Amino acid sequence: MSGSALGLIELILVFGLLLGFGVWQLYAVRRDQRRADEEGQRRRDEAEPPPH
Repeated sequence: MSGSALGLIELILVFGLLLGFGVWQLYAVRRDQRRADEEGQRRRDEAEPPPH
């Protein structure tokens, strides 16, 4: 294999890894935000007395 072909393969692999890592981080952030929102809602529901 020529050097340019190996360079192209390496470039594609690195780009794929970086893209995968970015997608994984976005998923993790959105999951954590959703959990925090649910926890905040649960705390607000516990703090409010039921209406009479």
